[in-house]
Amino acid sequence: MVNFCRLIADFENSSVPLHFLLPDFLPPLRTIGADLLQGLELPALEKLAARGNLSADRAENPESWLLRRFGLPADAPASAPYCLLAEGAEPGTDYWLHAEPVHLVLQRSGLTVSDRFALERNEADALIAGLNAHFAGDGLEFSAPAPQRWYARTSHPLPAIRPLAEARGGYAEPNPFAGVGGQWPRMLSEIQMLLHAHPVNAAREERGALPVNSLWLWGGGPLGTPPAPPFDAVLADTLLARGLHAAAGGKPLTLSDALPPGDGETLVVEESLRLPAAYGDFPAWREALSAMEIRWFAPLLRALEQNEIAALALHFPDCGRCLNIRRGDLWKFWRRRSVSQLTE
Repeated sequence: MVNFCRLIADFENSSVPLHFLLPDFLPPLRTIGADLLQGLELPALEKLAARGNLSADRAENPESWLLRRFGLPADAPASAPYCLLAEGAEPGTDYWLHAEPVHLVLQRSGLTVSDRFALERNEADALIAGLNAHFAGDGLEFSAPAPQRWYARTSHPLPAIRPLAEARGGYAEPNPFAGVGGQWPRMLSEIQMLLHAHPVNAAREERGALPVNSLWLWGGGPLGTPPAPPFDAVLADTLLARGLHAAAGGKPLTLSDALPPGDGETLVVEESLRLPAAYGDFPAWREALSAMEIRWFAPLLRALEQNEIAALALHFPDCGRCLNIRRGDLWKFWRRRSVSQLTE
């Protein structure tokens, strides 16, 4: 006869080789409640939520979670050079910033931030050329590996500003450089004036498209080498995870790649909930979660049940929580927790 308690104990001693980073899952649930999940078929996620162990997982946002796991200071999030590395560029030892094109909308309570628009390659090139011509003598040079992913190389370090992913859909700080000396307040004002007067934006407004009227500057710093790769494999489409893994000597995979075999620790970063959550597009959020049930949660549960992976950790960085599920936990049928109760 099988010793049931011994079997569970053996499973519980397994390591946690597969980490799943899931931004913007819990915050919408806290805002809307269980009604947000009504009508969704999520049997695999529901079983994982019911059987797993919920614990604290300190992080302010997905960017700081990634930086901390790779041994870098999360309180000074220099994500730009790592993202640039993932773009296929060579950051060198220079100081780089994200300089992401945004549209600021004046509302009664302040300026709201939007990057929910399409920008053509020729439009980005023309705007970048205008900025570089204007700031040629200011130690500020812009580049755009993709039409809506801009960077700035600068000799003027900038204090930490929250990532665009946190700001989009919400209010911008009235003065993002409060208490900051030097040239940044002047340069941002000149950036906004130049963009406002640029022919590209005049043409966009004429055809009813949102103009690029400001840049979101954040994540600045030079490239550093993480001390050691914390994961044997990283599957991600997000540039920061890919760049950090590459800087640590790894070869990042995309989300369309198969999970690598073996006993090493693997990180999967799935951000498909992030954009609809930022803009309150909850039908799109529900659709993305349903797709994740089929693409990820059902196969991961099956892999746990068939001993193909030792354990699974679902990380919710926006709320600083982690759901750990070991093989032995699946036997604990007496545990009860709904998906919506993950926020409690």
